[in-house]
Amino acid sequence: MFLLMDRYCPLAKEAAFELGIAPSTVYTYTERIRQRLEVTSIGEIVNYAKQWRKLNNS
Repeated sequence: MFLLMDRYCPLAKEAAFELGIAPSTVYTYTERIRQRLEVTSIGEIVNYAKQWRKLNNS
């Protein structure tokens, strides 16, 4: 899922197509998520998601 948010990931274009939105929309929301979570990389987002999932599935 989080790989879809990387600007250079071809899956972002596929996801945008499947959702019927422009790839730029995927990238825009990626940047908003990064800003809100105060992270700078996809790796940090993935780590954040893993921690969140661990806390919420307990």
